[in-house]
Amino acid sequence: MGIEMKPYYRPLSLESYAYLLKKAGEKARVLAGGGYLLDAAEAKKGEVLIDLQALKLDQVRHEGDQVHIGGLCNLNMLMLACSGLPHLVEAVRHQAGNNVRTTMSLANFLRSARIGQSSPLLCALLALNARILPILETDTVSLADYYLKELPIPIAAELILPRSANFQYGQVGRSEMDLPQVSMGITRLSNGKMRVAIDAGKLLVLEGSKEEVARAITGMGSELGDQWAGGEFRQKTLLVLLDRLSVDGQERKETK
Repeated sequence: MGIEMKPYYRPLSLESYAYLLKKAGEKARVLAGGGYLLDAAEAKKGEVLIDLQALKLDQVRHEGDQVHIGGLCNLNMLMLACSGLPHLVEAVRHQAGNNVRTTMSLANFLRSARIGQSSPLLCALLALNARILPILETDTVSLADYYLKELPIPIAAELILPRSANFQYGQVGRSEMDLPQVSMGITRLSNGKMRVAIDAGKLLVLEGSKEEVARAITGMGSELGDQWAGGEFRQKTLLVLLDRLSVDGQERKETK
């Protein structure tokens, strides 16, 4: 039996992409860089492949105190673009093995991740209050709001991050799935409070003083437990990370 060939398009402009997307409708399958493969169901259902490689979404540019990273940049390019955020670089390294790091595009990482799932990199990005520019849109949205959009999650044309921030990241333990048992990202805000993202089997974002965040973590109890680690272990580990990272961040701030 021969292989069925699907129509393949490589638009040269966003206008062409929008036209193809509208024309193909539910039959469209968008290829947004490395790390994303059509599964068997998609390959059978999809009749039109639209490849975004020619849209120049693999660029990095700096605007003021922000860095704009194209959605087709891979995770290795993210590390290079965010050298001013060494703790973010650490989170990228912890996300997956080297092969995935260097080939998976940001757009594919973001559309495969979910707030309810475990992800060291997503934890760090949430703590940094990253913003997303969805493709074909003109307004950015916060990373948290990006996942509240109706599925399918729109492809990210850009990931927007601060060029530098008083940001710390740490993790403890790894599971059989090669994911940390607990991760935490902390960004100290200009109002003296902290934006804290925790990955304890699921992702949560907290904001407030250190004491307020500690109380919130203490109140979670067994909610933090799953098949990989118990709630009490994760709770105690998060409180240790909170102490360590908040002290490290304060020392870094005072030495500037």
